Amino acid sequence: MVRKVSGNWEVTDFHCTPIYSLVIIPKNSGLSSFDSKKLLYQYNIQEALTRVGSVVDSLDQVDATDHDLICEKTNTARRVLEFILKIECCYRDIEVKENYSQILLGPLLNYARKARDDEYKTMFGKMAELLNEFSHDSGKEVELAKAKVACMLVMAYTKLLQLEIK
Repeated sequence: MVRKVSGNWEVTDFHCTPIYSLVIIPKNSGLSSFDSKKLLYQYNIQEALTRVGSVVDSLDQVDATDHDLICEKTNTARRVLEFILKIECCYRDIEVKENYSQILLGPLLNYARKARDDEYKTMFGKMAELLNEFSHDSGKEVELAKAKVACMLVMAYTKLLQLEIK
């Protein structure tokens, strides 16, 4: 949507996503569409941090021999990462060709890699490696410590994006 307000053009993008993508701002509040976008990105990131924080906390309560529960919790962190990567694509105006509901971790990481330096690319590679290990029957031993590392990497990446958007 494009509209002219007080001599200024405001552009509002509507994304077909299950992220919080709309905020109602009263007229004459002094806030622009740019301010609302920033607010929405921060809100969504905070929601993701809450979700992944819950996973990290719950992993502290999991028995190290309960492999299915460890994988289940780590897969939740994987979904949070997919959510955050979709937010990053919106934030950076990265054109995603796939349908929102069909795009998964690998392609999302590839999109985000294009906008990131080598240090992030290394982090993305490690997250993908660890998260895939818990999502697939790889034959590898399920280790609680690795699950915690994977989840902490998701949290660290999310916090870095949050700092960047502030």
